[in-house]
Amino acid sequence: MTTTIRSTQIESAVRATLRGGARQVRVVVDYRNGRVEIEATAESEQPAPRTFDTIDFRAGR
Repeated sequence: MTTTIRSTQIESAVRATLRGGARQVRVVVDYRNGRVEIEATAESEQPAPRTFDTIDFRAGR
């Protein structure tokens, strides 16, 4: 089964993370392993616990 993920879905997740108070957001799309990783930190100046979300998918060809 192949799951299609649109860039607007990733953008929506990032915007929600920013609205939640994140200062920095990092998005990695790993086509080989079929994953989208979204990592966020609360403060850019201070180390803070990171929130981490992963979306699994299979890249269509």
